[in-house]
Amino acid sequence: MGKSYFLFIFAILSLILFECKKHQENTDRSQYNYDKALLDSIKKLDSLSFVNRLTHNLISQQYADKAITFSSALNNSEGYIIAWSAKANSFPSSSPDSEYLYLTKALKLSDQSNILTHKPNLLSNLALLYYFANNSQKALLLLDSCIILAEKLRNYEIMSFAYNELGNIHYDLMDYLASKRFYDSSYVIAQKHSFIRESGVALGSLAKLEKVPEKKREMGKKAASYLQKCKTAQDGLAGIFINIGYTFLDQDSAISYYNAALKITTEYNLQLLEIAAYNNLTYSYLDKGLINEAKSCLIDHAIPLAKTSKNLDWLSTLYDSYSDVLSASSNFKEAIKYEKKSVETGMDASKQAAASQVRLLSAMLDLKNKEVLIQTKNQEIEKHELKERMLMLWFAIAGLAIIILVIVVIVTNLNNKFKLQKQKAESSRRIIEIEENEKRKLSMNLHDLSGQVKMELLNQFSKINIPAGTEKTEMENKINALSNQIRTISHRMSKITINQFDIGTLIQGLCAEFKEFSGLVIHFSKSDNIPDLTDEIKLHIFRILQEILTNATKYAKNTTIKINISTSASNFVLVYSDNGPGFTPQEVKNKGLGLINIYERTKILGGEVKLESNHNLGVYWEISIPLKLKTTQILL
Repeated sequence: MGKSYFLFIFAILSLILFECKKHQENTDRSQYNYDKALLDSIKKLDSLSFVNRLTHNLISQQYADKAITFSSALNNSEGYIIAWSAKANSFPSSSPDSEYLYLTKALKLSDQSNILTHKPNLLSNLALLYYFANNSQKALLLLDSCIILAEKLRNYEIMSFAYNELGNIHYDLMDYLASKRFYDSSYVIAQKHSFIRESGVALGSLAKLEKVPEKKREMGKKAASYLQKCKTAQDGLAGIFINIGYTFLDQDSAISYYNAALKITTEYNLQLLEIAAYNNLTYSYLDKGLINEAKSCLIDHAIPLAKTSKNLDWLSTLYDSYSDVLSASSNFKEAIKYEKKSVETGMDASKQAAASQVRLLSAMLDLKNKEVLIQTKNQEIEKHELKERMLMLWFAIAGLAIIILVIVVIVTNLNNKFKLQKQKAESSRRIIEIEENEKRKLSMNLHDLSGQVKMELLNQFSKINIPAGTEKTEMENKINALSNQIRTISHRMSKITINQFDIGTLIQGLCAEFKEFSGLVIHFSKSDNIPDLTDEIKLHIFRILQEILTNATKYAKNTTIKINISTSASNFVLVYSDNGPGFTPQEVKNKGLGLINIYERTKILGGEVKLESNHNLGVYWEISIPLKLKTTQILL
């Protein structure tokens, strides 16, 4: 029973675990699909922010902010990296400090989570900020790291971009040989992998180094043909048109390219390039003697744009250009005035650039200080967490010890219970064995006594003076019958005699015996093919039925008894029923030694007892015993 109970509990727990696992798999699948959709949305918002960063900066920032909102919902490292990178790229050039903060956050998370996919792009953007802060060495190191990682990740697009930026830095440092080498590397990679935008940018950069105007122009036109196929490279295309226009001595040709650049800058709101195009257009008009057109380029367009964008550097240049226009129109007094304004604005531009650089450097320094504080705080937290972990470890050890102790106690109790049950079974078996031995001795004594009693009675009876006849014969017959009955009883009490017959024969004989001496009406039936049971089962079944019939003789006189024996696939079944006065089993179960004997014998055989009875409702017994067939031993 205990084993079946544990198997049942194990089956229930297995079913529960299976259902929990199935539910968890469905939940994980739904969560995976939801997370994937969010991450795809963040990537799309990043692309939209990038596309609008130059033309519609406010919209670009809105897309970036939305990406950050989505990344908070996703709560995933890659989502945060993409969103923070988008936010950094969305800031205008006047906010390098804000751009730096988001780039460093994204880069730090990339290192912590070991997500390297977006790191090359972060390194390249960070390098440009360091270059803006006049830290060329740091910028070059970051770009080198970007190229190495990009090659490892096979991200050749960002690799081409990084080589081009290295070329730009060396170009500004007037190291033209190194600059050309990096531009060439950028162009070769872009051509090998069919990157249209990068091919155009790299070829446009190489055109800057070409000294022959015609070659410079042809290279510029080829670069423009690449960029015209790429909608996200309109700023590069406008810049190349301006550079091509600058190569012409024929001012009409130059003006056509400047106007082409202006068309792009107006459409895509590229203010800085629009200012540059108008400034170059001013000098083309001056060379043609079109003073009013030159003035209009500056007064009506370029100078208002510079003021709106608060770009003092360009404004200083435009004031100087306007001074040249005024000088060309012989207005020298106004020319001197604007030349002075150019100088003053240039100084303000230097201050503005310095202030912007100071803000960036301050942000860098502040971030470094915060990192130091964070590291210190993290060390303190780690120490505190270590103490907590140690405490939790001791609690876990203590808890485990308690659990082990409880398990040991439970197992010990179960073992003790099992031992007690085993001891009880052994005790019952020994008691029954002692009882059988006593019955065997008694049966031998009765067997020996039956002959002596018979001879003694007949001898004494012969001495009595009774005339020969019917009465004397009848008395002799009764003495012989008594002797035979005693002999039969002795045989029934002997285990040796019982073992000599099959169970059907034993029960049939037992029923006949009780019929003769008790007057009970007994109907015995059995199923076909009753197997040859072991001696132990036969003995206990015989004694059980003997006990039941003895009780019936005492308490159920003048009743009809039905007895049936049968076998199933694994059990031998004895069924007894009568229509006698019955009894209440609960009232006599622990009082009657006979009933206890029935239960103990059944228990020894590993069987089950079913008893149904009540006052005036008869008695029903069903004894079910696991089959143990008698094996035939072959002696060699």
